[in-house]
Amino acid sequence: MIFGDVMDWVAFGWFLACWVGYTLYAKKRAHDTECLSALLYSYRTDWMKKLLYRENRISDLALLNNLVQMVNFLATTNIFILAGAVTVLYSSQNVMELLSNHAFVAKTTVEQVQFKLLTLVIIFVYAFFRFTWAMRQHTFVSILIGAAPFVPAGKQLTPDEEDFAVQLAKISDRAGHEFNYGLRSYYFALALLPWFISPWLLIPTCTLVVIVLYLREFRSRTLKFLVRSREDYTRIYEKGV
Repeated sequence: MIFGDVMDWVAFGWFLACWVGYTLYAKKRAHDTECLSALLYSYRTDWMKKLLYRENRISDLALLNNLVQMVNFLATTNIFILAGAVTVLYSSQNVMELLSNHAFVAKTTVEQVQFKLLTLVIIFVYAFFRFTWAMRQHTFVSILIGAAPFVPAGKQLTPDEEDFAVQLAKISDRAGHEFNYGLRSYYFALALLPWFISPWLLIPTCTLVVIVLYLREFRSRTLKFLVRSREDYTRIYEKGV
């Protein structure tokens, strides 16, 4: 066994349970009315329907480019973090000696340090794949925007045109979810850092990350503003303004 301390395994199991459990929970509630993902999907759908009425779609591509740049920034940053993590992995002996010089750090071995560093490397590899897949899906959206049919002003969308817009919104929404998965990996990677000090610290930090993510996605003030804006948006367009 890599770990002699059972608490290390308990903490690592709690880490996995928090990450996987919250991911499944967020995925299940992704279509709730009061959820960031659901609200953004509704706006994406309206966006894609309205762009069919615009012959000039430069503004739409500019908005999409803003999303791509954000994902590209984190994907690029992820490469540097991954390179650093791999470098530190090859210096596990030095890391263990550095940690052992502090009284507040739990007793550890080189194998334990290597396992923890390897876990970080795997997390950032996972995040990189998520970010790059999000970028590719945004690219697909840009291609479909260029190929989207033009609908003259005042004409109702046909069922095929409306379905085209909905499918386009779904691809954009999938890109957003992939970005969230990658970003969530960063949160849990940060939660893993106290594990180098003590397994007892990993449990509360993972719990704290889950609480922060939950509050931001389902209970934040920003979410309340988005819900209110959605209600106003619906009333405005029901009046035909």
